[in-house]
Amino acid sequence: MKRISICIPTYNRDKYLINCLHSIIENQNFKNQNVEICISDNCSSDNTELVVREAQKKVSIKYCKNTSNLRIPRNFINVVNMAEGEFIWLLGDDDLLMPGALKRLNKLIDDNQDVDFFYVNSFHLT
Repeated sequence: MKRISICIPTYNRDKYLINCLHSIIENQNFKNQNVEICISDNCSSDNTELVVREAQKKVSIKYCKNTSNLRIPRNFINVVNMAEGEFIWLLGDDDLLMPGALKRLNKLIDDNQDVDFFYVNSFHLT
């Protein structure tokens, strides 16, 4: 079982998703962090699937393209249901991970094993 499932619901935001995936893949020691990536594509009509397929050449990604638009809440549930990790990190398709974020998150989990839920803060870039 993976420790962290990064769950990304998306719909017609290929230009953002490519940067999001790049920030995950390039994160410090990504392959050693016991992380999986799950993406639920809410029937996008842009190049979202192509972006995911290109990223899959570098890293394993669970990808589901819905046959119809499930709307936002059901797409969130869909991507969470894809996850097999002990913890789920619901990430927006326009979010970027800071360098070392996965390493710090794993340390946070290690240091607080009695905690079941973490709120990971963010900040807005312009």
